Amino acid sequence: MGEEIEKILKKYKPELTAIEKVFTKINPRDAIKLGEYKGVIIYLLEKNKLRYIETLSSNWKKAITGSGRAKNYQVEFMIKNLLKGNFKEKISEHEVDALSLAYFALSRCITE
Repeated sequence: MGEEIEKILKKYKPELTAIEKVFTKINPRDAIKLGEYKGVIIYLLEKNKLRYIETLSSNWKKAITGSGRAKNYQVEFMIKNLLKGNFKEKISEHEVDALSLAYFALSRCITE
């Protein structure tokens, strides 16, 4: 896993990356796995001296929709409007989350 992520980081050389803080109370095994993946990613970001922010989903949802408890369809509606892009009719939950998190990180970077 780490090798592929490192290839992506070296290829695209992002100026800023964003990571969602992991919070799950449903399945401890999932929380452990997510923590392991996140640890690898943070290690690679630090190793490559790449800037990143870490935030809870409620923070970026609130920034995008006005509510930290917004549903995915609400976030999708707002991010499509904010980005004014030519999106396919339906984008996946993961695409919505990634675009929203990136938008949040960029807006924080600009205002800091």
